[in-house]
Amino acid sequence: MRIENFVEEKVKSYRFNLKDLKDYLVLDFKIDSDRPYLCFFFLVDPDGVLRAQFEGRKREEKIFIGKDNGSIGTYPGALKEGEWTLYFTNYGLIEDENEREINFVLEIDTYDNLDINEFTLIGEEKWVEYPALKPGLSLNFDGEKKKLSEQRWYRGDFHTHTTLSDCHMTPKEAAEYCESHGIDFMFLTEHNLIHTGFERSKTLFIPGIEVTLLKGHLLVYGLREFIDCFSYKNFDWEYMNDVINKVKGSGGLINVAHPMMVPWDWRFMEIQLSDIDMIEIVNCPNWHTSENDNRKAIELIDILWNEGFRITGVGGSDNHLKPHEKYDGYIGPSLYSDPATYVYSDGLSEKAIFESLKRGKVYVSRGVKLNVNIFSAENKYYLPGDEIEEDNFTYNVDIIENNHNDILNVFLVLNGKIESERKIKGVGSVEFNISLRKEDYNWARIGINDKNGKFVAYINPVYKGKKSSNLLYWKHLLEKYNQIFRKK
Repeated sequence: MRIENFVEEKVKSYRFNLKDLKDYLVLDFKIDSDRPYLCFFFLVDPDGVLRAQFEGRKREEKIFIGKDNGSIGTYPGALKEGEWTLYFTNYGLIEDENEREINFVLEIDTYDNLDINEFTLIGEEKWVEYPALKPGLSLNFDGEKKKLSEQRWYRGDFHTHTTLSDCHMTPKEAAEYCESHGIDFMFLTEHNLIHTGFERSKTLFIPGIEVTLLKGHLLVYGLREFIDCFSYKNFDWEYMNDVINKVKGSGGLINVAHPMMVPWDWRFMEIQLSDIDMIEIVNCPNWHTSENDNRKAIELIDILWNEGFRITGVGGSDNHLKPHEKYDGYIGPSLYSDPATYVYSDGLSEKAIFESLKRGKVYVSRGVKLNVNIFSAENKYYLPGDEIEEDNFTYNVDIIENNHNDILNVFLVLNGKIESERKIKGVGSVEFNISLRKEDYNWARIGINDKNGKFVAYINPVYKGKKSSNLLYWKHLLEKYNQIFRKK
């Protein structure tokens, strides 16, 4: 079976009949472009079940669907004869008018026997069951199952990729790296695709998606169903708004990725600020523009805290490379959990991590590990994200691991302004005695920079009281940002 066509923004489909199917179905893709364009293919069986996802930046690649196993991103199970459908689109990601159409050839064959070791496999843990309960692609990932039960700080990464999309790390390589580097959890956020399983590991791997459109990228977590693209005529606000509604309606969380990193900055101006759970304040720190872009993202989230929002700042490596690789535009290696996002959680499970994220029990770090002790004279103890009951309290930051050789600057931000600073080298403790102002709403956070002002850590705030904001949409937030920082 041979299909020749071209990919464009409009979702196209090709229907065909498959008969005399054997145990394995092999799809051999050839993409006619030397440019690194993202184009996406989805194969749906006669029952409407999404059996394969493929991101076509790879130029040439074979994937397979088998009865008991399959390539990364596939849905294993019996192969049903009848009418199958191939959907394909580029989600509107190509701006060049002269190159919007990308030609491809797909060869489909069926086999009795196959050497599956020649393929990148789903992994040892499969999150789909066959026969499917309903059309589409539904996961049976258990978000309540705990890998560990200890209540402590867990280290993770909220923005990662593998070879399911455009990263060079296979699931097996990712699992081995995470275990050997002490990474407790990792959210799998491929471009517009969702993992159907992963390698068995001490690290908790959690399915998500990076919804990737021309006007911005949205990291979504807690999904149990693939968000299909098949019914949309274009990929602008209508699609993104539907994604947000589906994720929020299912109890998932959303995170605006690299909001100030041009050309991947967030430009969906009508998103409601009340729908945002997280903002990625540190992304891909060794990209050549990241220090400036991430500083702007921190300025942005500080405005939201000043306005009374309870949105959590997190980090994401956005890793696309193997540890030894470095492409043009990188000033250092791109590694999983750089930056590291630490979450104080009651055990290691998706559900427990989610609960702590909602409450802001999070800090983001590059090269330091912290203990955070916040307490009042009445011996009441708090964590980042907590509501403080007293006007006066002590904020202690204990640096227990430090990979920086020079002096670090630890500073207290109170209601959006730096209140005081301390210097420290190596490991040790820094302490601030805080007196809140006699206002209805206060918040305080700690930041750490190196001697050159480069980011080292951001601890999410504690707060007292509440405030209602006049800011409703992203466009209002950017207007406020420009009012403040264009004056400086």
